[in-house]
Amino acid sequence: MAAIFLSYAREDRRFAEMLARVLEGAGHSLWWDRRIGGGVEFSTEIEIELDRSDVVLVAWSKASVKSRWVRDEAAVGGDRGILVPLSIDGSLPPMGFRQFHTLDLTDWKAGVRDRRTAELLLSIERRPKGEENPPVAAASTRRPMRQISWPKGKLFWPIATLLVVTAIVVAVFVNRLDGQPTTPLVSVAAADNGSSSKSLADDLFIKLGALQSTNSHALQLIGQGSETEPDLRFTVGQRTVDGQVHANVALLTGDSGALLWSRDFQLEHRSEADLRQQVGYSAALVLACASEALERGHHKLENKTLKLYLAGCAGLSFGYGEKPELLLNTFSTVTKEAPDFEGGWAKLLIVEIYSWLGSGRDPAIGKKLQLHIKHARKLNPTMAEADVAEAWMQELRQINRWMPLSEAAVSNNPLNAFALTEHANDMFQVGRLQDGVSLARRAVEADPLAPWVRDALITALANAGEIEAAKEALKDAERLWPGTNNVIRMRYFLMSNFDDPREALQLLRSGKVSLRSLGTGTISFLEARIDPNPAKVERAVEEARAASDGRFNDYIRALAQFGRKEELMKSLADYDPGPEPGPAHVFRPKFAIARNDIRFLGITKRWGQFDYWRKTGKWPDFCFEPSLPYDCKVEAAKLTRPAR
Repeated sequence: MAAIFLSYAREDRRFAEMLARVLEGAGHSLWWDRRIGGGVEFSTEIEIELDRSDVVLVAWSKASVKSRWVRDEAAVGGDRGILVPLSIDGSLPPMGFRQFHTLDLTDWKAGVRDRRTAELLLSIERRPKGEENPPVAAASTRRPMRQISWPKGKLFWPIATLLVVTAIVVAVFVNRLDGQPTTPLVSVAAADNGSSSKSLADDLFIKLGALQSTNSHALQLIGQGSETEPDLRFTVGQRTVDGQVHANVALLTGDSGALLWSRDFQLEHRSEADLRQQVGYSAALVLACASEALERGHHKLENKTLKLYLAGCAGLSFGYGEKPELLLNTFSTVTKEAPDFEGGWAKLLIVEIYSWLGSGRDPAIGKKLQLHIKHARKLNPTMAEADVAEAWMQELRQINRWMPLSEAAVSNNPLNAFALTEHANDMFQVGRLQDGVSLARRAVEADPLAPWVRDALITALANAGEIEAAKEALKDAERLWPGTNNVIRMRYFLMSNFDDPREALQLLRSGKVSLRSLGTGTISFLEARIDPNPAKVERAVEEARAASDGRFNDYIRALAQFGRKEELMKSLADYDPGPEPGPAHVFRPKFAIARNDIRFLGITKRWGQFDYWRKTGKWPDFCFEPSLPYDCKVEAAKLTRPAR
């Protein structure tokens, strides 16, 4: 995603608001809502934001060409090679800026049926890479597509569909003769003229623009007014039936309109925002899976297998852990029908991991998972999903057994969002919080539309004590998926544990976050954070203590929050994690009162993390904090010294 500085005249504020909706909806961060008084020099704030920006977007108009502020800001963008100029009313840029290619947005209404929306997003995507004067997609260019004459009769549709898939394999996703991958041209259209369908189509177009912005090889969007023929076409519709919002999404071939995938979405008792999130992320997953299924390297998937695979990929849109058993049959069938297709095996391993964990590590499921790991490795010895699956099958307390597998998954597959997110969580488990943040950021870059990947970044930043950065990451998620349930939950997580307990309590009392999945002492904990008088603190600690058998993390959180050091040290010393490592919560900032006590290393010696640190030499972040009153390596050597 790009950090965009928008320069415009205050007379053009309404147009700036339209730009902001489109760009922020595509996942970009935008600095624009500021008003400046007179003056000759830049304010400090403007200098800072210009310096931070990846793109300087200038809206030239009759008013802005006369503005010294806009000219100065445009000059900075031009000097840095990050200027993207627009003309919003047909005005020519002032002298000194006419050598830059300017996109004409006269009478633009921010709709996806206007091809200039795609051109705008493409210009933003290209500019941060440092290209001079990024070219705009030519609307008059028509790519030659294979034309098929359809036979008539009873077998028309089965034969037609099969030939369409074959045509896509040959002409769309397969490599060119020079060995370079083809980027599919994708359009989005409303299935009907209803305002809800048109709005949903606009939203999907913008969300796919976010994917294009981070990976220009994933797709190239073209607007509905373009004469360029798309390779793939999404059609979307939205309607309300008996008070419930329904949506339908279909993926069609661009030339013939043959159906590749479709799905109806209905989210009972959830918001329209959640519906749009599932639509957008499902479409992104299906696009990625279609490209994967139709590339070289394996036997061509039969039409029915391809459709089944795409349906399974769409089923992952709620996250890999959402009812995985429902997807087992889908991906099992895909691997049986296409045994040499890596994508099918990778998705099967993912859902099998969560199915096995959800079953309480059922031995029968585990045995099948082990066999599938072996088969997947025959196809690809470095498959990330196979390494992650095998890591999960190790005893969790034996960190030195599973951590190398997690590390291999990332080192061999540096763009795999699943492996990156899993490894980011692993870093929290061993106290390497900054490494976890770095991995989580890379995961967002690899899969910018995945809600669960953005959740992982917010969590990693908060656990590392980077609260302001976590709040910025939350804002990014809110811009991309405004009003969705997972974004609301992440706001509650951040506010309740790290930032503003008043806002967390308000979310609970409004019903936006349910108390059912939270501990019985949640309300008293938040009330004590708001007003930490002795009575409220004692009540919060007592309620957490009473529930500590089932919610140990809540108990130690309360002790750390309210400075009950000795009770905290005793509870940690007495805690037996069983086959799992010790609680990773102890690496959060509030637990410094425990970590700064020399007894802490002795406690971790029983947990699994200590053995990992000592044998690998990869010490946790807190060992490098200047305020730590002891040397981790020295104390670890003492703890492992044989008794005389």
